[in-house]
Amino acid sequence: MLSQLGTEYWKQMISKGYNAKLLNYKEMSILKVLEDVEKTGKMPSEKQTKEIIKIKKKLEDSGIIV
Repeated sequence: MLSQLGTEYWKQMISKGYNAKLLNYKEMSILKVLEDVEKTGKMPSEKQTKEIIKIKKKLEDSGIIV
């Protein structure tokens, strides 16, 4: 589900979240897994997926929309 949003979506989420100073290094690293899915073929683990959902909600609640 999350990977279907695509590389460009996650690039923009990371960029906008970083520029708004809403992401720490760990959060950016976790989101980068999804940004790189098309290149690596590696899907996030179940634990990472739970974190990604929390991070995505945090960014959206802070007004970051892609």
